Amino acid sequence: MTFTRRRPEDPPETATEVTLERVAAALASRGYTTRTHGDRVTGRWDGYHFAFTLEGESLVVEGSWGPELDEIHLPGMVMATNDWNRDHLWPVCFTRRTPEGRATIGTRFVVPLAGGLSNEQLVANLDMALRSGVGFFSALGTPPGEEES
Repeated sequence: MTFTRRRPEDPPETATEVTLERVAAALASRGYTTRTHGDRVTGRWDGYHFAFTLEGESLVVEGSWGPELDEIHLPGMVMATNDWNRDHLWPVCFTRRTPEGRATIGTRFVVPLAGGLSNEQLVANLDMALRSGVGFFSALGTPPGEEES
């Protein structure tokens, strides 16, 4: 299995079924380190946690900003995610309340897989999911209470 960019004169790749093994191999081909935990592949990009799962006929890439904040920050978090979602096609960004009464922010990027993906398509979608997720988290800036003195 090769995950290099093809040249225009190369024959087109065929789409094949996407598995978590292919996802891990595609990420490894880009120099990323991941872990496979049963039904998910996980890793960190620029300090942010991302998980890759297969849900039905879709590849789902979810990112986590990381810090859980007191619920008092929820209105600002909702405003930040709404602003992003209004101005960007992907990833979908959301806020989530935790059972402990705190709040966090996440991203979700869904890739339909009904016909499978070629290696080139898989890498392109993974790159887009990670770049857009990291871009959103970076745009959020430093979490409240963690500002540098």
